[in-house]
Amino acid sequence: MFDLSMAETSLTLVVALLLIGPEELPGVIRGIRNISRKSQQTFKQFTNSIMEIEEVGGLKDEVSKLNADIRKIIDLDGNLRETYDISDIMPEIVRNKQSREEAVKDPGKVVGSE
Repeated sequence: MFDLSMAETSLTLVVALLLIGPEELPGVIRGIRNISRKSQQTFKQFTNSIMEIEEVGGLKDEVSKLNADIRKIIDLDGNLRETYDISDIMPEIVRNKQSREEAVKDPGKVVGSE
């Protein structure tokens, strides 16, 4: 992981033995090992999260392509045509429906004069 040679590792252990002492050295080594494992696990989780985000991004692209394809139809002549999007005219349809309902409730009222 740190790319240390055998001589560097030996020198590090001798210095640690002198500074920490023989009784506490195994506990310190265990602690360092645990920290190393946890950091590796965290890095792996981070990498997996990034990969999942990339997969979701790819799925969003596919969904947008499918939505674009859904909005096309083949007419009777075999030509590919865009479909109509009813959401553009939906507010007008709702207004017309409300006007008709008001006219039915009050036949004497002129529709659209408010």
